[in-house]
Amino acid sequence: MLELDMREPSQPMALEKLEIVPMASGHRALLLSERVSWEEFAAYAERLADALHATIADRADGPDTRVWQVTIDGGRFYLSYDDYPVSVSLEARSDEASELVPDIQRRLVWVREGSVHADDDSRPYTRVELEQASRFPDRGDRCHRCGTFVPRFAELSPHVESRLHALIRADQQMAATHELRAATGCSLRWAKIWVIHDGRAGARREGPPCPHCGKPLRTSKARQCRHCHADWH
Repeated sequence: MLELDMREPSQPMALEKLEIVPMASGHRALLLSERVSWEEFAAYAERLADALHATIADRADGPDTRVWQVTIDGGRFYLSYDDYPVSVSLEARSDEASELVPDIQRRLVWVREGSVHADDDSRPYTRVELEQASRFPDRGDRCHRCGTFVPRFAELSPHVESRLHALIRADQQMAATHELRAATGCSLRWAKIWVIHDGRAGARREGPPCPHCGKPLRTSKARQCRHCHADWH
């Protein structure tokens, strides 16, 4: 399941560009920053992955270019660093990933601007609205770390919601996702967004401490520490 780090960063992430540019492949790229050094890239990439619920699939580091393969919302991307001129960009590897770029840009704008409050329009979605819903919610409580709206559902009863929170606390996210979809009629993507946030924009349950450094893992099922990078797969 996709994950999210809700902790406050020590300083703002470098996201001064956020410009969508075409590539020779016909796919889109999102230029992120021109202020990240070669030495800073690894930590920057980890932070960006946390903010976008991304999975890092591979890391290729050369003397002047660094290219990491990441997956965001099912789309495959290259997260690339070039040292001349200095730039960090997120490059779509498929048509499907290219379609995600505008939404990723929108989410990162929110991260850059530090939007931490719920939007004025937090009306719950009806089942009829959910049948015509877009790829992502456009109202609800906005997560200040990833920029995603956490939707509210008109047909989610207090009893069912309480059960969903219990399932999430018991590390049964998949069961909670299925039950939420059955109760509300929402899509799999929307159900995952709700479950990831435990139904609240500011919520996140961290995993147990790393057996090597003692800092919290992303989830109870994590097999690699994002802090010390110890791996016990």
